[in-house]
Amino acid sequence: MAEVAAALSRMGSTAALTQQYALAIGQLPNTVLVALDEDLARQAAALGAQHKLRGADSVFLASAALFAAELVTLDREQLQCGSSIVQTLSPADFLRTAFSIASCTESARIASIGMASARPFQRISSTN
Repeated sequence: MAEVAAALSRMGSTAALTQQYALAIGQLPNTVLVALDEDLARQAAALGAQHKLRGADSVFLASAALFAAELVTLDREQLQCGSSIVQTLSPADFLRTAFSIASCTESARIASIGMASARPFQRISSTN
């Protein structure tokens, strides 16, 4: 949430609006807020050193790895370096796949085929 607020603030949004938007992200379905404990910090430090990532970027990547989650980011460095550890997607790719899955799921429900397959990933997003 801090990364979203900072990115929006740097783009010229008001402090109140950026905080409201950042807090709303925590309310999205399937969103998991992850506490930065000592184990996660050590994992992030190792990933940062190995892949030459900035501190926050290494925390995002370590968090995604902890949950075997997709990392959705605008940051080209994260997309490239992170792809060897977790599945990485740009927001545009994420939306394409999300709508594709929703369409398939809806088709399966309407056709009464049975259970539609779901992706076994949680989403961790980054705005870098």
